Amino acid sequence: MRWKTFSSLVSLDSCSFPSSSLGSISSLLSRRGVFCQIACDSHEWHPARFENNEILNGFRYVDMNHSVFGEHPVLISEASCCIIVVLLDPATGNKFCAHISAGSEQRYRLWRFMKFDLQQYFMSINKDITQAELYLFSNNLYHGKEGTHEQRNLMKLFSSVFSEAQLRQLAQASYFVEGEAGSVWNPFCAIRIGGENAQQMMQVSFAACATSGAVSLN
Repeated sequence: MRWKTFSSLVSLDSCSFPSSSLGSISSLLSRRGVFCQIACDSHEWHPARFENNEILNGFRYVDMNHSVFGEHPVLISEASCCIIVVLLDPATGNKFCAHISAGSEQRYRLWRFMKFDLQQYFMSINKDITQAELYLFSNNLYHGKEGTHEQRNLMKLFSSVFSEAQLRQLAQASYFVEGEAGSVWNPFCAIRIGGENAQQMMQVSFAACATSGAVSLN
């Protein structure tokens, strides 16, 4: 399936664009996440100089072109036009997280591990895609459009594991987060999942560059 087809199947009510009103992301994530705005600057959850699998404040960092599957606490960040992928199974707490770039498929070894992690996630939900919720974070997800290398890589990955019928079902449980109130997803934004949060809720910090001051999630 091509990105244009998949993204067109995602309800506009499940998307938050830079043109969306203030509070749109919080509303979008209200079922599955906690949202706050932070300063557009380095902060305690900005993983600068960290490498994949390093632990920051108890959370395992997922770097560009890497992925992770399981229940352990995860921090995933540092993306603008790259795509942060979060597939959740709310019933068990299992999740697949990945940071996909324009060159992900060219890194064969990492790409193979990413596909393996996605297959493990799929097996964990007994290949029942209706148990999955998909959250995508990027500064432009090209809803209803062709997309770029990042979107093509995402669809290549998904199509290697899911059937077209399953992808159509997944689109109905997908959420796009690009931004709100004129601010877009950027490398200072971060997502944490797990930790002391037994419900595996996402904790999303959105760096709105036009907003001064920082609000702690703790």
